[in-house]
Parts: sequence; C-alpha cells; structure tokens
Amino acid sequence: MADLLVLGGTGMLGRAIVDTARARGFDCVSAARRRADIDLDLGEPSGWRKALAQAAPRVVVNSAAIADVDSCDRDPARAEIVNGHAPGELASLCRSLGIRFVQISTDHFFTGDADAKHSEDAPISILNAYAASKRLGEQTTARVPGVLVLRTNVTGWRGEAARPTFVEWACETLRLGKPARLFDDYFTSTIHAAGFAQAMIELVELGADGLYNVASSEVSSKMAFVAALAHALSLPCANLSRGSVKDLGVRRAESCGLNVTKAELALGRRLPDLKTVVDSLVKEKA
Repeated sequence: MADLLVLGGTGMLGRAIVDTARARGFDCVSAARRRADIDLDLGEPSGWRKALAQAAPRVVVNSAAIADVDSCDRDPARAEIVNGHAPGELASLCRSLGIRFVQISTDHFFTGDADAKHSEDAPISILNAYAASKRLGEQTTARVPGVLVLRTNVTGWRGEAARPTFVEWACETLRLGKPARLFDDYFTSTIHAAGFAQAMIELVELGADGLYNVASSEVSSKMAFVAALAHALSLPCANLSRGSVKDLGVRRAESCGLNVTKAELALGRRLPDLKTVVDSLVKEKA
C-alpha cells in the first residue's frame, strides 16, 4: 500500500513531489502517460480504477494538467476535460474508496492590481481557456468533502534540453549572456518546486482540507526574479531588457501574487521569500 500516488509524476512538479516524499521516507508511486511507475492518462477514466488498485494509495496528488496556455486556447474542450472535469470525477472516486485527494491548482486568476497579494477568497478574473479549465478543476474537486486544493506558481529543474523550465531557461540565458526581454508587468509568488512539495506534504500530514495558497511569501515580477537569480549566480544581467506580458498572443492574468498567510498559520512557519526561493534553486542545481 503506497502512501502517495502522484498523478503527473514525471513532470517538473510531480518529480519534485515524488522525490521529496521519498526523501521523507514515504512510499510514493508516480503515474503519468510515460516513464512513470504506472501508465495513466488523466483524460482516460477507464484507467483510473486500475491505477488506484495497483498503487493502493492513502493519498492521491493530482499534479497532472494541460499547463500550456496556448494549447488550452487551441483546444479548450480538451482542457476542460483534463483540467476541469477529470479531477472532480477522480476525487469523487477516491472519496468512495477512502482515499484522500489533493488538487494542484494555479494562480492565473488575478489581473489589474500589479504586485498585490491575493487571498483565497479574493475575486477572480478568467481571461483564457487555461484559467477557465483550472478554475473548473477547483470547483469540481471542492464539491468532494475532504479535498485539499492548493494554488501555486512553481519553477524548478526538469533536465530536458528540449523543454526547459523557466529557471532553466533563465540560467542558460544568463550564463551565455544572451539578450532577453523579461516581463516587468507580470507578477507572481513563484516558489521552488521542492519547497512547494515540502509544504504540501506537511499540510497533508496535518489533515488540512479546503483551499490554500502555497507559494513564495514575496511577490516579484519576472524581471525581478531573474535579476535575483543573476545575483545569486554572480552573473551579469546587462543584456536583459524590459518587456510586457501584453505582447503574448493569448491574454494572461498578470497580477498573480498570492497571500500565503492561511498556509503559514496552518504550517506554523513562514513560507520562503524571493531570496530563499532563488538560493534553494541554485543550491539544488549546484
């Protein structure tokens, strides 16, 4: 019997959750469409019961999603199924089997107030198909008693040259001195994936349910984040210029800062600020 079954367990965040859980001594099983302990496509309900029977988990963590904003706008129906309806149906199935369920959500719900921090009950704005599908995922899972829903913005290391994460792209850009335009009008509370995983596991152990923001305690623009990364790496950032999120094709929420007070009170500790997030990313890669 596994302690955790992590859906999307071969993605950047899923890997961090699996690695962190195993480092803490938990029996953790990954599930994904490829290269996982269990083959599973979240959009194919026919495989759900088999995966749950194979892993026999106490807790299911859903980090699987169609996360590319442009892809969701090209096929909103598919995004609605995978990001919206499937999590709710799977959460209901888990509930019927006595399995706890954790849904990983997003911060793509806020616009127009720069670097403000948004609490769990702040009004939201839906600007694209990705945000609509992830909001539906929150709603469908929240109807199931005992579900834990976590809003976040994460970055970390994936180690796939063809699909660099934000921090991998930023480090390579800085190391080679490449020119790059970075958004100074797009604000997030980005947290290291491993740091998020640690906080998530603590909340699960505490028996938390409902909606929590789990992210950095400090809001920063993408420009400021990369500047902090350059400082931590002792690399110049003279070739970085200011750009705007408004230049992207699909409109995105740009004021995505999260107020993490509720999570900090539950955890009994502070969540990391920008410097701590950047330092932990650099330390992991070193």
